[in-house]
Amino acid sequence: MTAATIQRGSKTSETQIHVTWSAVVLAAKTGDSAILSYNLQYDQGTSLWVNVVGDPTPFTQTETIITTGITKGTNYKFKIKARNVYDWAASFTSPNVIIAASDKPA
Repeated sequence: MTAATIQRGSKTSETQIHVTWSAVVLAAKTGDSAILSYNLQYDQGTSLWVNVVGDPTPFTQTETIITTGITKGTNYKFKIKARNVYDWAASFTSPNVIIAASDKPA
């Protein structure tokens, strides 16, 4: 699978973070099977990753808005992984994306 690109969404504010990502591109080596779920996680600099969507409940959309536990001015690091019929792929963490709760897209 090819890594998804995580970006700050246009609805990001001081009280919520809008995260979007590109769909994972399937490759022949994965059997070209469909993505059954994305798992988005964030870290607030504590090295404790928090699940946002996709585990345990499947999530196939390529965007979400996080409103719970958001602190104004805090930087959040994001990573994402995808699951197909074979299992979860390794987390796509390169590059890690950092979004501040007060950031607004240009």
